[in-house]
Amino acid sequence: MRDGTCPKCNEVRPLTKHHVLPKTHYGHTREIEYICRACHDELEYYIVSVEGRNRRGRRIKLCREVYRLLWSQFLTL
Repeated sequence: MRDGTCPKCNEVRPLTKHHVLPKTHYGHTREIEYICRACHDELEYYIVSVEGRNRRGRRIKLCREVYRLLWSQFLTL
């Protein structure tokens, strides 16, 4: 964590890492952004709602470009 201005809410808060490509699907990548915890939770909910779930209840993996697009779209919502 580090302090800074959240790119979503523009508040100065402690920021947490957001992996643009979800670790559950792509492991650790270098595509990391920083966002406050409240916005991160909202973003994760948004991503999961777009991904959907398979018959076993697991998140459906989308292509890399979709996750990058979701990140940029989320910042403008």
